[in-house]
Order: sequence, then C-alpha cells, then structure tokens
Amino acid sequence: MSENIFIGLANNAAILMALGLIYDSIFRKKHISSSTYYQMASGLIIGIMAIVLMATPVRWESNIIFDTRTILLGLTGLFFGAIPTFTAIIIAGAYRLSIGGIGASMGVATIVSSALIGLIWRHYRFSRSQLLSIKELYLFGVVVHITMILCIFLLPQEFIGKFLKSMATPVIIIYPIVTVLLGILLANKRRQMLIEDELRESENMLNEANARHAAMIENIGDVISIVRADGVLTYISPNSEKLSGATPEELLETSAWNRVHPDDLMRIQNDFKNLLKDDNAIKTTEYRNKCKDGTYKWVEITAVNRIKNTAINGILLNYHDINERKQAEFALAADAVTLRSIGDGVITTDMQGNVIMLNKAAENLTGWKSDEATGHPLPDVFNVINEITRKKCENPAEKVLATGEMVELANHTCLISKNGQEIIIADSGAPIRDAESQIIGVVLLFRDMTEKYRLDKSIQKTQKLESLGILAGGIAHDFNNLLGGIFGYIELALMESKEDDVSNYLAESLSNIERAKALTQQLLTFSKGGAPIKKLEELFPFVDETVQFALSGTAVSSVFEIQENLWLCEFDKNQIAQVIDNITINAQQAMPNGGTIKVSAKNVIFEEHTHPSLAAGKYIKLSFKDHGIGIPKEFLPRIFDPYYTTKSKGQGLGLASCYSIVNKHGGCIDVESESGKGSTFHLYLPASNHTAISTTEKKEKRHKGNGTFLVMDDERSISETTKKMLESFGYEVVLTENGQDAVDFFVESMKANKKIAGMFFDLTVPGGMGGKDAICKIRKICKETPAFVASGYSGDPIMAEPEKYGFNASISKPFTIAELSKMLAKHLNNNIAE
Repeated sequence: MSENIFIGLANNAAILMALGLIYDSIFRKKHISSSTYYQMASGLIIGIMAIVLMATPVRWESNIIFDTRTILLGLTGLFFGAIPTFTAIIIAGAYRLSIGGIGASMGVATIVSSALIGLIWRHYRFSRSQLLSIKELYLFGVVVHITMILCIFLLPQEFIGKFLKSMATPVIIIYPIVTVLLGILLANKRRQMLIEDELRESENMLNEANARHAAMIENIGDVISIVRADGVLTYISPNSEKLSGATPEELLETSAWNRVHPDDLMRIQNDFKNLLKDDNAIKTTEYRNKCKDGTYKWVEITAVNRIKNTAINGILLNYHDINERKQAEFALAADAVTLRSIGDGVITTDMQGNVIMLNKAAENLTGWKSDEATGHPLPDVFNVINEITRKKCENPAEKVLATGEMVELANHTCLISKNGQEIIIADSGAPIRDAESQIIGVVLLFRDMTEKYRLDKSIQKTQKLESLGILAGGIAHDFNNLLGGIFGYIELALMESKEDDVSNYLAESLSNIERAKALTQQLLTFSKGGAPIKKLEELFPFVDETVQFALSGTAVSSVFEIQENLWLCEFDKNQIAQVIDNITINAQQAMPNGGTIKVSAKNVIFEEHTHPSLAAGKYIKLSFKDHGIGIPKEFLPRIFDPYYTTKSKGQGLGLASCYSIVNKHGGCIDVESESGKGSTFHLYLPASNHTAISTTEKKEKRHKGNGTFLVMDDERSISETTKKMLESFGYEVVLTENGQDAVDFFVESMKANKKIAGMFFDLTVPGGMGGKDAICKIRKICKETPAFVASGYSGDPIMAEPEKYGFNASISKPFTIAELSKMLAKHLNNNIAE
C-alpha cells in the first residue's frame, strides 16, 4: 500500500472540498427552483466539477485512474434529486469514456452506481426527514465505496488482486470521511434553507393572523373598546352604533362613566379599581348602558387588565347586548305562565337549589315532568357532564347563588336525560330577584345544540378535505407535467430501440412511470378534479390480489368469504386499491404479533332510510375484519378526519383518503371496533345494473396523417416529445410556447392559404396566454380546424367538456403514443396504419 496513493487520494479529496466550497459560495443566497432548466443547470455545474476531479486523478496502472467523483455524484443523488443527478452522470460518464483505457467501463460503472445509490437513499431517507447525521453520512459513504470496490471486477483479472492489495484500504478509509465532510456542508446548507422556509411561512401565517384579527374586531357582533386608567375611551369598534346609537367618533376621548346607569355606577367603578390592582385580571359583570337617545340597555361586559401591554395600554372591554335576555329574566321572575311558553328549556329553583318548575321544553329535554321534578335537587333533574372528559359539571344553581351573577356553562356541556339520551346544550343561569333586588331563586335557560354541533363538525371535516384537495391538485398538476416529458422520451426511445435488452429496460421504465401516473390520481382524490375514473369491473380477484400484495412479507395472513354471483361494480381501480391498501395495512399494524384478516363480500339492498348515509339501492358490501388492538370508543368519531392519527409516525391521511374516495364513488365506510377485540371496516360500493362485462377487445391501430400540426406548450420537454409523436404519425410540426404565438402563426397560415391539419394546446401557460384564450381567438376566425387540449390537471372543466370551449377533444398529461393515436384517429379524417 503506497504512501503516494494515500497522498494522491487526499489531494483529490481536497480538490473536491475546494470545489464544494466554491459551489456553496456561488449559491450562498437561497435560490431554489423546481424548473427543469434550473435543475439541469445544477447538474451541468456538478458534471463540470466531476470533470475537474477526473482531470487531477491518482493514476494507477495502465491508465487506470482514481478520484473522488463517486463522492460528488453520490451526494448529488442524495441532496439534489433525479434531474441534476442524471445530467451530471451523462457529463461525467461521457468524459470518462473519452479518457479511455482499460478502466473506462469500471469508471462509468462507479459513476452510475454511486449516483443511483444516492437517489435510492434520498427516496427512502428524505421521505421521513430532511436532516442527516454524521453517522448516517459516514454509513452512506461506506456503502457507496464498497460498491465502487465491487466495480473493480470489471477490470481484467490480473488487475483485481493488485487493486485490492494497494487501493482498497485507502479508498475505504479516505472516501467515507470526505463524504461526511462534504455531506455536512450540503446538509448545513439544506438545514439553513429549511429554517428560512419555516421563518417565511411563520411570517406569512402571522400576517394572515393579524389580518383575520383585524377583520374579526371590525365585524364581530360584540363591541370592543379600550379604556385608560382614568376611564377615558381610547378605542371602540365600529359596531358601537348598533349598541348605543353613537358612532365611535362621538364616543372616543369621552369618559366611560357617563354612560353607566347611576344605580350601577358605584359597583362598576369599584370593579374597575379592583381590576387595576391586578395585572391581567379578568372581570365579567352586567350593567345598564346609556344610549344616545337617553334610554338604557343591559349589557354584559368582560374586562381584562392590559395596562402593561404597550399595544393596548388600558382595560380591554368586550360589550355584549343582553337587553332582551334581561327583559326575559325579569318577565320569567314575574310571570310563571311566560316561563312555560318560552321555546328554550327553563328550570327555576329555590334558594336551596331545589327545582320549583320546568317549562314544556325543559320537560322534553330532561325527560322529567314538572310535577315529578318539583322538590328534587337540581343535579337530579339537570344532569350535565363534559362531553369530552365525561366528568360532572358544576351545579349552575350553586354558582349563581354564590356569586349573585349570571353564569354560563362551558363548551361541550352534555345533558343526560332521564332515559339516558345525551344532548349537547348551551345554557345560562341567573338569579331571580324580588322587588327589593334580593335573590329569591335561580332560573336556568338552555337549548338543544346537538344538531348544530354535528353540522359544525361536518363542515369542519369538509373544509379540511377541501384545503387538502387544493394542495393535492396543485402537486398533481406539476407532477403530471414533469412526467409528460419523461414518459414521451422513453416511449420514443422504445420505438427506435433495436436491442432487446434496451427495449426491456425502457418498457420496465414505462411501467414504473405508469405507477407514478397512478400516484397523481391518488393525489387528485382530495381535489375537485379527483373524481374517480370508473370502469365496469369485477371486484374479485382484484380485491384478493390487492390484499395479498399489501400483506406480502408480513406475519399476517388473509382468508376470503365471497358470495357467489357477486354483482359487478363501476369503480376506479387505482383509487379503490388505495382504500384496500390503507385498510389492510392498518389491520396488519393492529396485529404486530401476526394474525389473520378476514375479507368478506356480499350483495346487499337498502330500502329508503335503511342506512343513515346511503340512498336506497343495490350495493356490494366489503368487510375487513382483524383481531388486533381495536380503536377506543372516544377515538372512533375522528378516525376519518384529515391529519388525525394515534400513530407516532402516522400522517393522519390514510383513512381520510379512504373516506373521500368511497364517498366519490357514491358509497360509504362504516367501522365497528372495541378496544382489545379488533376492528371491522365495512365498505359499501354501488352495484352496477350490468350483468356481464364485454370481453370483445379491438386491436389498437396506429394513426397515420399528413400536413402541418401546430403544438403550443411552454414545457420544452413536453412540446418536443409531442412533436416526435406527431412526426411519427406523418405530420410536420410547428412549436410555439404561448397562446399568442400560436394565434399569430394560425393567422399567417390562413393568409397564405396554408391549411393546418390540427392544433394541440396546453391549457395553462404561467404569465402568458393559455389554450382557453387562444382557441377562443382562433374560433372567431375558423371553426373547422381540429383542436385538442392537454393538461396535467384533469379536473379543469375544459378537460371534462372540451367541446363547450372550442376544442374537439382533451387528453391528460402524461399520455402515451397509443392514447394520442386513438384521440387523433377518432377526430381526424386520416388513414390508420395497419
């Protein structure tokens, strides 16, 4: 083992570190772009860095060279992703081949293997975290360079033993250390970028919160004001005019005491003085507020001491108009007949907290008749608990009698009626006073809020799904655009390939990209464009195969119980496979020590109102039963909420995704579970009225055409691949990047009497005219020329109904040559190649 080899490798590693520092200084300012051009430019710079390293190598025998390119390309795959990595591979590989020598094949192999290891590591590692430890970087370096050493077997036999003796040790010692050093530099830069992103996001959230806060203050039903220590108003919200008839301008810089009823003034001033003595103290009370016309209204006021808050510098007051409620209280105390006619539940008690009377609404809600409840302690009749904690709530009558003021129960108050029914309520209690203002009892007012509560929860769930859908739709659109170019180029390469091995590799790549295309459909599940693409299918053996695949490699097995003559169903295979995967994986994780999942399927028919969520009709019921840990009762209402999960590593999207998919198929999901006894998920999918699936398949024939085809797309990779596809059909193709250029070309062609065979438009062009506006202008000139629209976001109305917008047909990105051929053959009067 030569000392010169150590020194040479160390020198080359030093050059790599220097290049890394230069790269970091050039890109010190954060500049991250998702565009293909930018990523290819990054790959170009990294490829040049690899050339520099190979230009200053350690030369071994017979022009076999060693350098640190494997470190550079491995970390490129790990930190920069596919496009920069493949760009760098091409540049570095080409240069290594140009050098030649017996080590050329080994050199290219080390380039490709190190980069691919980086990409694979990135795929599995960055899906969990964006940060890498020194230990992990070192392990990464060892894996890359063990692979590099294995590539030595591509050399002639006589060099293998020499390499292992003289080079293997320096490589395995130096290279992982340099991998750690350069990896730390890249990881720190990535960490800095993440921190900057989080800071920017936090700033945006703060600005949004401030805007929302201002809007709430200005539009809230209550009146908000700020009073200085001397009682002078320094701020009052605009809705003060609704409460008192006076505008904010008329009230500002005036004394708050001028608007307090004389009988309430001393009490309110004492409360104010006590409030000033205690920082952040809170006080809620009632008094009569003077209006502009000289009348008085009862208001409930909550005062908070914010003297030391420089932004407020005063007592923050929240006024709530309770005039109607107070009038009702007085009327209740004066006339029992009026109490019984109120729509809300009313209960009155004496000074000992024993029930005196219930009105009709209170009888219905509590399950007690007024005459049988009379004399009972209030908690016997008005049995209230916290819906979430299940703990008994404080006796409101005792609290009113102790404070002499009105009280309201906290949120999530649940009334348990005499028959055990649970009702969500909102209520308040107030003292009943005689003519001398002495407290003589308590009156409780409460109402059933169960339906409102359930409606609010349903709206919240819908809003969460809609927000997630917007994000998913955007991601799917961009991802489809990216796939379009890759898809097209590989398929064109497959057409041109003459070698069986290359053709097999390309065909396998297309198969993998088809899976990526299916992934975008899963993302679209949450968006408005994520409607299922349903086909008439048999559920089995599809369900069987999907379950078996999800359980492969686990200690959990499956058994199936399938009804004979199971009905057909129209469903989206990709989406329903996602549902089955999620449910099966959840069941498997619920049985960590192994077990069996029972899958059953049968036909069911629901009459009207038989099922709470499903319309009358025929359904197929799929059931997945496990014997795992089960789901606690308190968690069951939330398991389909987005972001809700009980798993330490879960994202809370699996069952939310299932919920959305099945709903969009016109079905629903039910779940039965008990802690420690397992869970059963029931999927209901609408059955089809068809009794058989047609097995007739037409052999697809290749489209053939001629003439000029206009293609407008701002993504170069997509426009180029579309051009190649159209040229393979026999067309001459003209490319434009935006709608205006396309319109100009069309107009010039019309003037020159040059007929255009067809037009192909991208739906959206950032910062420019898209396909919708372009075809609108062209259709004013010519309505006959066939036009087609493409988009990576299939949910746009134009994609669903292209004819309404001037197009003949639409096609979703990414598309295959066969799909394009089929569309053109249908809408163009050209020949079909046999």
